This record gives sequence, C-alpha cells and structure tokens, in this order.
Amino acid sequence: NYPSLVRSEDDYFLRRAVNDARSALTLLINNPQVDPTRIGMIGVSMGGLITLITQAAEPVVAASTVSGIFIPKDVLLSPIHHSCQHFEPLFDRLSLHELGAATGVRPLEIHFGDDDYKLGIRDGGREYAKELADSASADQTITLHITPGIAHRFDPARHVAFFEEHLRP
Repeated sequence: NYPSLVRSEDDYFLRRAVNDARSALTLLINNPQVDPTRIGMIGVSMGGLITLITQAAEPVVAASTVSGIFIPKDVLLSPIHHSCQHFEPLFDRLSLHELGAATGVRPLEIHFGDDDYKLGIRDGGREYAKELADSASADQTITLHITPGIAHRFDPARHVAFFEEHLRP
C-alpha cells in the first residue's frame, strides 16, 4: 500500500525517489527486450531503503538485495546518518521489519559489509537484520549476508550470484 507508506510533506524526497524507481520499472515492463518476470532491484544505504519500499509496493520486482539499511531506528536517525533524518515520519508509521515482510514471497537479501562505518554493525545492525531474516514465514525467502572486509558499499560478486540464483530462468 505505497500511498500510505510515504505521504507527508516531510517525506517529499523519499516519495520522489520511489516514484522515480517506479517509473523506471514501467519503462522496463514496456520494453519488449525485457522479461517482466525477471526484474530485480539493488540498493545501498538510502538506495536500499528506496529498493525495499519499491519492492514492497510493486509486485513486478521479482527479487531485491539491499545493503546498509537494516539498523535500529535510533542508529539510523543519529547525526552520522543526517540525510536519513528526513525519513523519520516514515519510521513512525512503518518499521523496516514491516517493509521487509511486505515484500511477500519474493526473495530479499539483506547485505552488510562488516567494516561499514555508517552502519553501526556493532550497534545492533546485524542482530536487527538477523531477527528479520529469522522471522520470515515458511514461504518467504529473506537471507542475511555479511561480506568481510568491505564498508558501506555493494559487494558486486555476491549480488550477481543472488540475482543469478533468483532471476535466471
């Protein structure tokens, strides 16, 4: 139910970003060279939040991987995450756990770099994501992957492997 997720004036930037992602999906769906049953999304940090909201709102997203967002709200909204403070009204209405659950049975991978200075992985981020992955229903695929030696960024080899597993015919 996307309109109820992002609707206040405080969420203007996030709403625009999610609308841009949804527009990109429309372009992909209408492209005859794209198989609309094999569309995936990937995002890190704020892009991960946009990816998660878009997958929850758009059934056409067959799988997604998000990196650098599953952290406790107090860490996410701390001064080190200044840009994320714009989204506090969203988190008052919906938790990241609820967004993760809203992806339904479509595969979702939660990724962390174990050297992520922004994540506060030592501040409960890993436990927070593990709790979500462990709470997945029997028909839901939510996995947690931690890559050693990387910080607040993608792990290209891991993400390609995830999409090959879940989007290949």
